[in-house]
Amino acid sequence: MSPQGKVFNQKIARSWLVTGICLYMRALRGIDERVMKKVDMELSIGDYVLTGGELPAMAVIDAVIRFVPG
Repeated sequence: MSPQGKVFNQKIARSWLVTGICLYMRALRGIDERVMKKVDMELSIGDYVLTGGELPAMAVIDAVIRFVPG
């Protein structure tokens, strides 16, 4: 999760249902540029400020889970 990342949308949510994801928030201690060099995609949920990365991560997880059949 990153404010300068690609904006999250339904197409990304649907594609992640079958590929699997691992979300990292940069505010976590120990997450620095060495880790960010190995990241496939930086993701943003919009152009506004939140207190941390937990809420955007929950929004992404909720959007992906909606595509689980049943």
